[in-house]
Amino acid sequence: MAQELINLGALADDGTGDTIRATGIKINNNFTELYALPFAQTQLGFVENEISSTQSNADIVLKPSGTGAILFPAIRINDNNIEGTRTNEDLILRANGSGSLVVGGIGIAGTSITALDSSFVNINEDLIVDGTLTTTGNVTVSGTVGSSTGSGIGTITLANGSITDSSGAISFGDEDLTTTATSLAINGTLTVANGSITDSSGAISFGNENITTTGTIARATGSTIGNLTLGNGSITDSSGSISFGNEDLTTTATSLAINGTLTVANGSITDSSGSISFGNEDVTTTGTIAGGTGSTIGALTLGNGSITDSGGSISFGNENITTTGTLSAETGSVIGNKTFADGSITDSSGEISFSDENVTTTGTLDVSGLATIGSMATVSGVSSFVGTITVDNLTFNDNIIASSSNADINLTPGGTGVVNVSNLTIDSSINLKDNVIKLIRSDDDFVLSANGTGSVQISKIDMNEGTVDNTVIGATTPAAGTFTTVSITVPSVNADKVNITDNKIKATDTDANLVINASGSGNVIINGFTFPNTMVGGQLIRTNGSKVLSTHIFPFVVTDTDVQDATVTITGNSSTQVINSFAAATYRSVKYYIQISDATADRYTLIEANVTHDGTNAFVSSFGAATNGDGDGSTIYDSIDLSADINGGNVRLLGTVNNTNNQVIKLVRRVIKV
Repeated sequence: MAQELINLGALADDGTGDTIRATGIKINNNFTELYALPFAQTQLGFVENEISSTQSNADIVLKPSGTGAILFPAIRINDNNIEGTRTNEDLILRANGSGSLVVGGIGIAGTSITALDSSFVNINEDLIVDGTLTTTGNVTVSGTVGSSTGSGIGTITLANGSITDSSGAISFGDEDLTTTATSLAINGTLTVANGSITDSSGAISFGNENITTTGTIARATGSTIGNLTLGNGSITDSSGSISFGNEDLTTTATSLAINGTLTVANGSITDSSGSISFGNEDVTTTGTIAGGTGSTIGALTLGNGSITDSGGSISFGNENITTTGTLSAETGSVIGNKTFADGSITDSSGEISFSDENVTTTGTLDVSGLATIGSMATVSGVSSFVGTITVDNLTFNDNIIASSSNADINLTPGGTGVVNVSNLTIDSSINLKDNVIKLIRSDDDFVLSANGTGSVQISKIDMNEGTVDNTVIGATTPAAGTFTTVSITVPSVNADKVNITDNKIKATDTDANLVINASGSGNVIINGFTFPNTMVGGQLIRTNGSKVLSTHIFPFVVTDTDVQDATVTITGNSSTQVINSFAAATYRSVKYYIQISDATADRYTLIEANVTHDGTNAFVSSFGAATNGDGDGSTIYDSIDLSADINGGNVRLLGTVNNTNNQVIKLVRRVIKV
């Protein structure tokens, strides 16, 4: 919470400062905030130059915030680090008298480092001694010992790159000898290097011992193992034969050459002689047998898309021939007594029979000459008939459909179907097209006539002129008509001096009243509200809660005052702005109840203000502020200064915002007439 300041007022006892109660509230709020702070609740005691804990056996903890540190004159304690802060100065930790500086389990006294538990001092990192290292006990080293070249340990001399013994022998006992060097020389001739063992004599003998490796044995081309010679890309045997016994032979090479002529490669077996023989053995595959175009099997020749026989005939015996593709034959090909030519199928017997099977085509069925179509014909697609066609009692000729003598023509759809005609003319008189029925003969009457006692029924009609039961519609002087229900769909209707447009009724004569009157003692009812049919001067209208309005004498009627409310927003850090105004000639004074909202700063205030004027100057007094905000001691509300003036014949209440936030003002005023 920010500190709450007491408004002392502009002058002593001028009534503009905080009240005694408001002052006490601010003092209490400040002390409440103070005692809530951690230092006010501390358990530390401060006496002269001593800081002590007031709680028994409690630690004193110095804890900085975030990345902060604890600072002394030349020392900084940062987390678990103690650092000197003055450039190039030593950090000195010194015990008193014969005491030691204790770090963990190590005591440092003068120039001595001792283990306080009398065990040992462990140095885990490299130790560099510039002087002489003197020890009276054993020296155990688990890390690296560095010394100058030529240093000696007993009879052993350590020099750059060598270890020698004055006795001429170095013994490691039964321990392993390990080195990370690139080569190891043994006995002057044998050298063990990275990945190789060589001997300057040119030969390495393993005696009668086996040689075993899980890696690669590398040899120069032409190397021999027994009677086997290993050359680039070949293994040969001086005996002329290589045997793998009963073991499989596997290779990942792209091809395998056998006997010089036979080559086995990816997906193929070829022979340089041009022929591969399987003798009298069957050849079986579940894959595809691929042969070049023109390949022959006996007398059959397989070409691209064809099978031919040198004998001129291919027989499938009594087997069916099935294909999902196209069966092609030269024009004029004969199957049985059927001849297939371009665009025709003929039969040497002069008759083609489809027995009881349907004949279907989506193309044109061309029947020339006299054609007989049994009792029923089904035709789909486009059909063309030349000349006159008679079907039962109907005759089709050009664009004319005619019936036999005195017979009706009936168009009857099936089931829920309809007879759909886009444009129909009846007797050269009536035309039906889309949703329009019209006469096409000049000056014809359009007659809708019911039969007997029936009537012509029309669900909805739009008439531009004419008469209905002698009632003239659309005439210059129409006669009065009576209609049970009238539905008007036009955008606007004018009735004498009244216009009806959409849901609005208005008078059309200039300055004319719109009068709605009930008959006799009846009432006018609008949207369920019943209005009284008589009024008495000075009375008000009230409702009974059931939409019935009546006149009533209200006990409080004002004549010299007026009550209004308003809302205005004034911007921050701007010039003085008008909050509200009233006519100086009409009203003398006003009382304001003003609510000020500063949502940005979360500050809200309700104040009262009185304004009056003498015709030349205006005067304002503000008081009674209720607020959740903190004033700065200079104004009633620290966000706005209020003032008043007269401008253009109007008394104005003015406000100036003292910060950058917009202020939303809602007010209620009661003005008093001059």
